[in-house]
Amino acid sequence: MKKVVRLSENDLTRLVRKIISETVVAEQDNSRYDKKVAGLTQNGYQVTDKISLPDGEYDLSGMGYVCYLNKDKKNTGYAYVTTGGIRGSWANSGAKVNVVGGKIPQVEYGEVYKILYNKSEVGKPMSEL
Repeated sequence: MKKVVRLSENDLTRLVRKIISETVVAEQDNSRYDKKVAGLTQNGYQVTDKISLPDGEYDLSGMGYVCYLNKDKKNTGYAYVTTGGIRGSWANSGAKVNVVGGKIPQVEYGEVYKILYNKSEVGKPMSEL
């Protein structure tokens, strides 16, 4: 037996508006991070799903929502966009991150949104930003 729900036109309109507004908000939330990813890809970075570095602790540099992974004061070529940025520099904060099995299981602020790699950045001195 089917259940029938009767909605007035006002109820239906309100329901549709709510669904549309929730969809728009969800899309807008990611646009902030997508802009950061786009900025990195314009500078030669490519989106990847895995970090091909040995497991261990890495220093961070960068600002806001963009973090660069460094080892021994040298750039590894990897960066990631996080959903929880900071004001100021990651390097000045002394932040570090662990890489385990090609992933970053936990970050200090937010979550990892996208991981990116740029081979031409490997070995460059760590930026103080």
